Amino acid sequence: MWRPRQPELPVWQRLLCERWGIDPSDELWLVLQTVYVEPARALAYLFPDAVIDVYADGLMSYGPTRTPLPPAIGARLDRLLYPDLVPGLRPVLHSEWGVRPTRISADAMRKVMARVHRSPVWLSQAEPGSVAVVLGQYLSDLDLVSPAEERDLELEMLQAAAARDGIARIVFKAHPATSTRSLDLATQAAGRGLDVTVHTDPQLVETWFGHPAVGFVVGCFSTGLATAARLYDLPVRSIGTELVLSRLAPVANSNRVPLLLADQLYGDRHDRDRHGRDRHGRDRHGRDRHGGDRNGSLDADRLAVLVKAVTYAMQPTAYRPFQAAASEIATADPPLLGRYVPRSRLAALGLIGPAILRRASRVVPRRLRRRLIEASFRRRGRSPVPGTDRHVP
Repeated sequence: MWRPRQPELPVWQRLLCERWGIDPSDELWLVLQTVYVEPARALAYLFPDAVIDVYADGLMSYGPTRTPLPPAIGARLDRLLYPDLVPGLRPVLHSEWGVRPTRISADAMRKVMARVHRSPVWLSQAEPGSVAVVLGQYLSDLDLVSPAEERDLELEMLQAAAARDGIARIVFKAHPATSTRSLDLATQAAGRGLDVTVHTDPQLVETWFGHPAVGFVVGCFSTGLATAARLYDLPVRSIGTELVLSRLAPVANSNRVPLLLADQLYGDRHDRDRHGRDRHGRDRHGRDRHGGDRNGSLDADRLAVLVKAVTYAMQPTAYRPFQAAASEIATADPPLLGRYVPRSRLAALGLIGPAILRRASRVVPRRLRRRLIEASFRRRGRSPVPGTDRHVP
């Protein structure tokens, strides 16, 4: 929350330069995370001539910039440093500023994780592949779902872990930012016959994944799922994406693309342990269910088009070049796009036509329906029928 006022910036700059041994006249280079929030934003203003690299460590790097950046910061962006968590997919974050995506290799990430790894005693004593890790988030704290719904999702994840062959121990890793509601999860799980250990310490759960004892990871749309699958080749499962998507608001909510990726790559519809396939989703010929490669359940090109389409629906002004991708998906597979974007937004953008709006007329208020139809006609270069929709062809 550190946010120096404008008159204080010169004082802070002199103080930090003195303490850090920096000559303000030198060429400076900042590497910041999440540059549109504090304290990264404050540092960017404190050193107004510095070139900025952004380190994006999560699935949000594949989605649009959450908050528009002021030109004083956006114009100085050079590189976006990101781990290659979804092979073949280029990040969208800050692309409106011409940032250069720079991939951090899986080997480099694993080396860093190994350096900071602190193996808990229980993990060191467990048999290989016998531990299931359940990734907690703070969905209800963000008002994405109710506390009761989040608890039901967590219990469903625990049950999925218990049903996994070879699992002898279940560990629930609470998110560091979560409320104290996670503390009574073990009690509720015991009532369902599940023996669960709850960890609330701030240790990075990703550092556990390299230990041979970890055999399964389950969550909702945590970046930890992608880290486990991509960096450590662990079987993972995503639960609850459909529920959270149905509650997600506004349309530009930055969790939308991470939810899409978790749903498409790790959701129940692409369960990697079904249909006679191995832990990587491959059949006996080594092919995945969509003809793609071993790293994902979708063709990379098709997933990239879908991400661009959803990005355009989220922020059509900032990402107008993605309009063609949105039109392509809306034409070829409307239910797919409709799974991730509300129908009202698709109609307002002219991605679905008046015929679909007429079918929805029983639930859409008349005034809103007229505005959506008019917007649809204008996008097609035609004049809307004024004042009524009964003559719409």
